[in-house]
Amino acid sequence: MESEINRLNISLKQVEQHALARYNLKTLEDLYAGIGSGDIRLNQLINFYKIN
Repeated sequence: MESEINRLNISLKQVEQHALARYNLKTLEDLYAGIGSGDIRLNQLINFYKIN
């Protein structure tokens, strides 16, 4: 996830601010867990940032 975020010039702080609210999560660890378990797809997260 971090390499893809860096490739798009997005900071982890931006991910924390927007993605956590979008997916109703409390911490960045929850986001990592969601991606790891398959509940959140990395493509969804990346597309969310490309649109916004």
